[in-house]
Amino acid sequence: DLSRTLQRTLSEQNPLQFIDISKAKSMKSLFDQIIEQVLNTQDSSEDKTVRKFLLHSFGSLEWPYESPKELLEFLKGLKAFARSTYATFILTTPIDGLSPGLLNKFIHMSDYTINIHSFTYTHEEFRDFHGMVNLVKLPLMHSYAPIKPETLCYVFKQNRKDLSIEKMHLPPEEDRTSSDASLRQGDQVKPAKTACGTSGGKALDF
Repeated sequence: DLSRTLQRTLSEQNPLQFIDISKAKSMKSLFDQIIEQVLNTQDSSEDKTVRKFLLHSFGSLEWPYESPKELLEFLKGLKAFARSTYATFILTTPIDGLSPGLLNKFIHMSDYTINIHSFTYTHEEFRDFHGMVNLVKLPLMHSYAPIKPETLCYVFKQNRKDLSIEKMHLPPEEDRTSSDASLRQGDQVKPAKTACGTSGGKALDF
């Protein structure tokens, strides 16, 4: 329900904090700044409250990196830090502008990978929905068997103040009248007099 709002007391106790990545000189300085901010949000070493951090458009031109290797090293350090603290990092990555090989490495280093695709101006058969959510990778932590959901593809739509997520089903079949007509027309087609060395409608001889 998108109409629900966060209580004022909760927002005051957990204020949003921002880091301007455009002012960072390097990925190393940005990494140190993020780690410092994460540690400052913890009240004590016994605080087990999970903090959530969002890194927007990771790998875009706004980030101060000179080579893809710096991005991978940043992710390695961030993942190791997340394992040692009560923090969750959510990264959004633009698909355009990054090589498929680099994106595959991002997926390999992440615990969850979700692909969100918009249906704007495309997919006429899904015109009642706004987009698709594809579960690319699910975590395998503290378990011998991976999570196996019923489906990996979902569609979503917004109805006024509600966000609805449903399982993705195949689009309805087109009207069968045209296909039935073509079948009836095909039944009326007579076989050729000679084909593959045989005559008329006789079966092939081997």
